[in-house]
Amino acid sequence: MNIGFLIEKGFNLYKEIEPYLSSTQKAILNKIFSNFEVVNSCTELDKYNEARIILRSAIESAVLFCYISKYPEKESEYIQDCELMEFKKHLISYKEYLRNKEIPELQETIKNIDEQKLISENENFFRILSKENQYKILSIIKEKEYKLTLQTFNKLDKYYEKKFRPFFTKLEKMYKALENFTPDIKFHMRELFFRDYNIYSQLAHGNFLSWNSKINKLDKLEIISTIKRILFIPYLILKNKQIMVSEATLKELSTAIDIIEQSI
Repeated sequence: MNIGFLIEKGFNLYKEIEPYLSSTQKAILNKIFSNFEVVNSCTELDKYNEARIILRSAIESAVLFCYISKYPEKESEYIQDCELMEFKKHLISYKEYLRNKEIPELQETIKNIDEQKLISENENFFRILSKENQYKILSIIKEKEYKLTLQTFNKLDKYYEKKFRPFFTKLEKMYKALENFTPDIKFHMRELFFRDYNIYSQLAHGNFLSWNSKINKLDKLEIISTIKRILFIPYLILKNKQIMVSEATLKELSTAIDIIEQSI
């Protein structure tokens, strides 16, 4: 099953909207369409379960896009939290080093790792963080300047383990914040979140029966239905903000959907 034609028409829809979007919204949309390209590669090879797993990621991004579109004030928080997640990666490398340092069987491997290099990389990354995040980290470690020591590491490790919960990782909370939209948006959002996302999550987590059931026509139509929702829900959110596209573009997208559904 080739859905390239559908992806192209969906891309054209958002191309018209692009001038009204922030750079963050554009980045999220690019990620969704990148997911769609991989889904198309999977469906062309009859790898429909793999396609559904990729769509799971696209659903998460669609919900995030809608949330940021409704609450634009959360965009800066989103960027700052992404920065803090990148900072966490450097801490994880150092954490693994400290953990392995205590294991006798790994001493030969550990001696080839430059601890000071790990520390320098982390401290250098701190310097390119936003001023807000630098202040936040200094507040956590209760210091006036940042140096990665065992003491500061322990404070940051505790913060990341116990308190750091970016809003964009809380899918259900974002969904609930979008519930007070029009009935059509609410219905399709509910189907996308509670039906499609649940099914695809079971696949991603290795549900034996899901993986070993034969793909039929209804399964293929369900994939197209999910793609439709991912394409149209963000548009309907933007339409509520008086951001419109031409009738011709919408008709082309609807026609592409009809052609693919009829061909299954």
